[in-house]
Amino acid sequence: MLPAAALAPLPPPDPLTGPAPVPVTILMALCDGAPFVEDQIASLADLAGVTALLHVRDDASEDGSLGRVARACRTHGLPHRTARNATRQGFAATFLTLLRDLPGAPGLVALCDQDDVWHRTKLRRAARILSRVPPGQAAMVCGRVRVCDARLTLDGQVLPVAAPRVSFANALVENVCRGNTIVLNAAAARLARDCAAAALEAGVYAHDWWLYLLLTGTGGQVLFDPVPGLLYRQHGRNAIGAPPPRKVTLRRVRGLLDGSFAGRVTRNLAALQAISPRLTPEARAAVAHLHLARDAGPVARLRSLGTLRLHRQSRTGTAGLWGAALLGRL
Repeated sequence: MLPAAALAPLPPPDPLTGPAPVPVTILMALCDGAPFVEDQIASLADLAGVTALLHVRDDASEDGSLGRVARACRTHGLPHRTARNATRQGFAATFLTLLRDLPGAPGLVALCDQDDVWHRTKLRRAARILSRVPPGQAAMVCGRVRVCDARLTLDGQVLPVAAPRVSFANALVENVCRGNTIVLNAAAARLARDCAAAALEAGVYAHDWWLYLLLTGTGGQVLFDPVPGLLYRQHGRNAIGAPPPRKVTLRRVRGLLDGSFAGRVTRNLAALQAISPRLTPEARAAVAHLHLARDAGPVARLRSLGTLRLHRQSRTGTAGLWGAALLGRL
């Protein structure tokens, strides 16, 4: 049985008063975000309990986004550094490049989408949760979001609905960590920096899924903050978005049937193999076993699912996973 990563206990709401500010590096991937990025910059400048430094990497925007970021940062007094991709790389590669280029002693590192609006206590709560982790152990905090429209009007959704059951056996076949909520402690930031090149080389589909695999596969902790930390803006141009549950299910079924899910798993496994010495013995064995199972017949594939205890968060999702394995789409 693969060891499950620890979940954070449910802390009470965090007050706005507390100890000295915590330094945090915020990484933002920018791509044609001019209509919304100024609201996000204003919310970052208003964060409580932290001193923030914003690192922005622009993914070949064509709408003057980088100039808007610079102006907004100057207006709100937010220290920032910027870089730009010469050609369009996509959100995952842009975030992975930001992680790869972190300095030698990064401290706390938070990932940031261009079109959200953060609550004042988001990072203070994350720092408080991470402070319980033993020194030197890699850990990251994930959280919940309130969904809103382009004008920041709430639609009533809070995602995800409950703390997930996190483990490497789940991470191999599903991502439960929303990238725009992730905060890494210093050890996790160094780990992510050192392993980002492998993920870039493999072309992993999503940087947050990769971080979930990386932390659970190396014995780190994936913690969960139950209090929503940001407004997740839906405006029709989101990279992934938050569609209704029925559409999410249909999209996942389509991904299983058309082979796109299997392709994402293939790229994740390639990245994991490239960092194999860093994985726990259990995770290395699971990666090797899954590789063999994917090339075996239907019965052997199903047997491997049981042996590895691969699972998704819902019974329906796990049933779909078994169907995909039977059809050779895993």
